[in-house]
Amino acid sequence: MNKIEISEIENILGFEVDQIVKTNLDKFDLSFNYLSQEERDSFILDCINFILNDYVKVGAHRKDVWENGWNENYVNYNKSGDYNDLIPKYFGKSDILRWKGDFIKANTTLFDYKITSLMVDAVILHFLNDDVENFYEFGCGPAFNLYRLSDYKPHLNYVGLDWVESSQNTIRAIREKCFDKKIEGRNFDYFKIDHDLEIRDNFSIVTGKQIGRAHV
Repeated sequence: MNKIEISEIENILGFEVDQIVKTNLDKFDLSFNYLSQEERDSFILDCINFILNDYVKVGAHRKDVWENGWNENYVNYNKSGDYNDLIPKYFGKSDILRWKGDFIKANTTLFDYKITSLMVDAVILHFLNDDVENFYEFGCGPAFNLYRLSDYKPHLNYVGLDWVESSQNTIRAIREKCFDKKIEGRNFDYFKIDHDLEIRDNFSIVTGKQIGRAHV
């Protein structure tokens, strides 16, 4: 059995990660096994068939898909108040993932979410300046990143922007259940840019949601 070590993450990122990331890695216990040649070939074939037969073009016409997806997170979180219900449902669909140029089989649930959150947290905590007061995430979805980051840096003002209303509903639910979290939601549509959007002073911005789907 193999296990992802903090040294591997630091080698990939090129810097020493925050103690928060190290602590979370210990909690996650990201153990895995490498695939056999037969398993590897079968999985690659499945990927090729998926690309050829189930490829869906993204764009403004799929707004309802995102609305429904983030609404599922909203409904579940509004009932439970459990952070895990904020994690997008595209995580955890497969226990086979890419890691360092090879395919692995995870021995823990939500392996892809866990490794992605470690990478995201490591990068943000490393580059976030001490003078930042306002933190913006464009394309925040159900605000699962902002929720997590507000645990690490509770003094910041967090703003989550997304193009569907269910995202803002989720953030309102977070504020109702977690009075100590300074997270507000705003509507922002990349296909209809609001050029008058107010960005407060001393800010940091993150965007590019593909980081949420990438595997090293």
